[in-house]
Amino acid sequence: MWTDRYPRPADFERVRLYNLDTKEFTVFAGLQLRSPAHEIWSADGERIWTHGWPSGHHCISKTEVKTRQTTTYVMPDPRGRTAHVHPAPNEEFVVGDGQDFGKNNQADIEDLVRASKVDNPWAWGGYGSDSPGEVIWKYELPEETLFTDEHCRMSSEELAHIIAEKPEQSARAVPLCQFRSMARVLKKPMRNESNAHVTPDSRWAVFQSASEDGLYEVWAARVPGAE
Repeated sequence: MWTDRYPRPADFERVRLYNLDTKEFTVFAGLQLRSPAHEIWSADGERIWTHGWPSGHHCISKTEVKTRQTTTYVMPDPRGRTAHVHPAPNEEFVVGDGQDFGKNNQADIEDLVRASKVDNPWAWGGYGSDSPGEVIWKYELPEETLFTDEHCRMSSEELAHIIAEKPEQSARAVPLCQFRSMARVLKKPMRNESNAHVTPDSRWAVFQSASEDGLYEVWAARVPGAE
């Protein structure tokens, strides 16, 4: 995190790829425009997937390593916010692991915050926000996307108007299943991020969750429509 003592450099580049043969860095300028976070490789190593919030809208991006071309898919509404995204190995869809936490365990979380004096780091948008938090998301991506470099510099209101005119060219967040963030680890309650991934056959989402008894477990959910 940047601070007053260690400010963000003016020439900061989030993503650079170092070639061990040529001893040179590759810079991805188009991806940099999209305020990326949490970069993930495609299964074949040809693309870098990431997500971010350019112009105030949640977007998922993929960048071709060889050509440096970035394709971005924008969400039409607040639903589907997530801490991370992970593409299926066949790249026909992407999964997300939730972000904010809902009201169903608000009292437990507040008790944990008071008891441990933590700063509630995984509820950036607060309890019960417009995007339910304890949800594993499936993102369905359009064949043609409306998002270009110029949209990175638009206001949220301007981009929302364009999305409303071309909804078929925006991404769709579909709730796949819920998970429980509270678990007992070392006999103490703690909150888990689900860290959802997709199995090699691109048919199941695998994620961390807690059981009804609060036990820390790994769960799997079948992805509808996945062949």
